[in-house]
Amino acid sequence: MPRSSGIPYEIHPSPKKDAEGRSLLYVRPRKRNKISTEGIEQFCHNHLALPLGEFKRVFIAFQEAAKWYLSEGMTVETPIGTFAPVLRLRREETDPKKITANDIYFDTVTFTPNKDFLLEVGNRIRGFHKATDLCGNSQMYDKELMLSILNRILDNCNGMTTARQFQALSGLRYHSARRCLDDFCGGESPLLRRKQMGRTYVYYRI
Repeated sequence: MPRSSGIPYEIHPSPKKDAEGRSLLYVRPRKRNKISTEGIEQFCHNHLALPLGEFKRVFIAFQEAAKWYLSEGMTVETPIGTFAPVLRLRREETDPKKITANDIYFDTVTFTPNKDFLLEVGNRIRGFHKATDLCGNSQMYDKELMLSILNRILDNCNGMTTARQFQALSGLRYHSARRCLDDFCGGESPLLRRKQMGRTYVYYRI
């Protein structure tokens, strides 16, 4: 089995603030630390005597079966956990009588690992080490820089933008870009107003 020197982790600011208004931090595994399908295939061949190609064939078959049942609204149980479809409402609503099928859309699929699988993974972890000394998305602390980038986008896009557009020029990750735009929508003197169009939020200059 391949040896591990522990999990490389990154540090990032969260939306939550402390008593002084500073962002609380959270950690996560290094984003680009991943193994490809071919890597898993080779591992299974070298260490579990699985014929090359077998892993991919099994997953292709599982994908076809899972798509069938998930599209019917069923959860799909596997030896390592459960896949489940997630539905969302297109708008905020408090009256259940006003919700129709047209107000609902399929959002994503979640995976919930079972306890035995989590325990086995946890038992194999051999510590942690910092992947970088930088705190991710540190640009969020420079509000003047973010405002300058935002104004440049708005000037070039008829006074409107999306989180994806802002992400591309700000260097933030998607969710951080969206949080930053949401911050500009709040406060005593908001700079933006937000409107949902399908699954996308569009931000307009006030």
